[in-house]
Amino acid sequence: MKTKEKRLVLGETPARILDEYCDIYGVPASAAINVLIMDVLRKRLARARLSFGKNILQSSAEIRQTSDNPPKSRKKKASQIPDDFSPPRSIAQDEGLNYEKSLEVFIDWAKGKGEVKADWISTFRNACRGWIPERFPDLKKGNSEPDLHVF
Repeated sequence: MKTKEKRLVLGETPARILDEYCDIYGVPASAAINVLIMDVLRKRLARARLSFGKNILQSSAEIRQTSDNPPKSRKKKASQIPDDFSPPRSIAQDEGLNYEKSLEVFIDWAKGKGEVKADWISTFRNACRGWIPERFPDLKKGNSEPDLHVF
């Protein structure tokens, strides 16, 4: 494997951290830095939508297999319901519910309680399967005007 030499100038604190890491894990500084470059910078480059050749991706996978730290999964951030929330109609319709009225009840519930969720579509799906038809049986298709004041 052909290597290219790169020289780094580290500040006092990063140099101390690197030295301590190398002492604890018994690895040379270049091995520790290579893992960081492959794990951290590769992900940042991928996010920037830069393309990689097969060789870089293969060597990255090899380095990650020898890494002591497994990759961390990113959790989706929770947020309040978006103003333009518009889940697929099929969610309510599959449960036999009036989509517009179910969505109205759901949005009122989310905003009224200040709910914060990571996945609003899944939350709507669960509501259509559970509490919406229980609390508002008139929202079932075929029923006349629903009584939205019963809570």
